Amino acid sequence: MAGSRLSRSDRDVIERCRRSGMSCRDIGAVLGRHYSSVSREIKRNSNDRGVYCAGSAHVKAAVRARRPKERILDDKRVRAMVTTRVVGWRYSSGAAAADLRRVGIQISHETIYREIYRKTFGDPRQVLIRPRRSRRRRTRTGRDPHSLGQIPLIDTRPQRVGPGHWEVDLLSGTSNRTVVGVLTETHSKTTIVFGIAQRDADSVGDQLITMIQYRIPLHLRKTLTFDQGREFARWGRVGKTTYFCHPRSPWEKPLVEQTNSVLRRWLPKHKDMPTDQKAIDKINKLINNMPRRALNWRRSTDLYRELRVATTT
Repeated sequence: MAGSRLSRSDRDVIERCRRSGMSCRDIGAVLGRHYSSVSREIKRNSNDRGVYCAGSAHVKAAVRARRPKERILDDKRVRAMVTTRVVGWRYSSGAAAADLRRVGIQISHETIYREIYRKTFGDPRQVLIRPRRSRRRRTRTGRDPHSLGQIPLIDTRPQRVGPGHWEVDLLSGTSNRTVVGVLTETHSKTTIVFGIAQRDADSVGDQLITMIQYRIPLHLRKTLTFDQGREFARWGRVGKTTYFCHPRSPWEKPLVEQTNSVLRRWLPKHKDMPTDQKAIDKINKLINNMPRRALNWRRSTDLYRELRVATTT
């Protein structure tokens, strides 16, 4: 069955089809599976001569699937070699892992680092080059998960109906040295790009507030949606209508992400971002005057002009 593990009978079919010279794509069609699953199975479980045998392949797969898996440092020989390098020779975890790979032992520096804090090699403060009592809690992105404070997530955001709902992001230049801010309005698809002098939370927050005050009328300031980048740490200054995507979920603000890809026509990754707002406004004019399929080929400029003169009733 597609999506489940291969059975012994599936492997018997693979063996017979391989002997008859069928391709992985053809075998996948016979089994009702993607051809990549068949290719991966053959690569993993063939013998040293490259011959696929269903019996031995099934045994190999069963051994690989056993849980819990044996940790590499449960091997006394490997643990002794790591201890020699980390404790005796004062290697870093990265250097120790690289040195062990030279003698055929595949081990990740993260595995060694984790074991140091499990006190496998003694007190971490005596082992590490930069001693610390315990490992700092980090997310996959490598930053403090609470650096933004108690942020309101989009789960609490009211339903976005009508105009006045904006998505915010930054667009980076060469090596992330320079950035511009991007505001997009979900109803008219209007884009406001603005220059930022420095890539820090204070500069981003101050410039964002300035652009909102001077470019967006009060009745079109309903909600702002950010991602959880540290550059938005001053979100509290902007107002109470700010909301954040979930961690590592930029697709939750799809319009600004799509707009960023369009802006790359004028602001490519391999160039520094401009800081002169007059030059940036030329780009604003070009993108907002572009006919949009989502607007039935109308221009954002025309629709936003109608929204600006509208009054709340």
